[in-house]
Amino acid sequence: MIFNPLENFEINALSLLSTVLMIYVAYYYYKYFTRVNPLPGPFPFPIIGTFPYAVWFKGDIPKFYKYCYKKYGDIYETNNFYRCIVLCRAEYLEIFLSKNMYWMRCPNYEGLKELGLEGKGIVYNNNYKSWIFNHHFFNQAILSPKFTNEVIDWTNELFSELESYWDKLLLKEKISKENKIKLDLIGWFSHYTTDMINKMLTGKRSYSMAAYFNTI
Repeated sequence: MIFNPLENFEINALSLLSTVLMIYVAYYYYKYFTRVNPLPGPFPFPIIGTFPYAVWFKGDIPKFYKYCYKKYGDIYETNNFYRCIVLCRAEYLEIFLSKNMYWMRCPNYEGLKELGLEGKGIVYNNNYKSWIFNHHFFNQAILSPKFTNEVIDWTNELFSELESYWDKLLLKEKISKENKIKLDLIGWFSHYTTDMINKMLTGKRSYSMAAYFNTI
């Protein structure tokens, strides 16, 4: 006779549910009591969070928050589906709204990712290490008075060159007589930008506008 220790083992649905519920409750309170930077606040319940307090105050949410303010002070937390930290003093909000380098000025929008702008440059960059490097480079190289004066001179010089190309197009007899003068502003300013960037980065001209003019 072969002894099978599992032959009399039966799974009771109620016992299984109770076991799972006990494990979940233990895990929930383990996460609650070991959370980072704990703050005072109403004691939460698994799954329902602070819902019993809402029943206690008969659905009067402002009254509930007023009660929490009187009991727990200027900063407290509530735990429902996620942890929520409540600030009750204006000076605490001023810290978030001030111009400090740790504040996320632009959230991670899906459109920025599709355009390839996410995590690049300064304005749309929420990667702190990348942002601090770009910010340092921007301050040291681009914001120096000497560089600013040179950029102003290059801007005027290149725009004067751009105007000269447009004047030459207007003087072409065939184009003038047929009244087919069309300027592709996007194309022209794209080449203008290319010349400007090359001049800024390398100090040398790329003559992109001249090459574009010769193709017309």
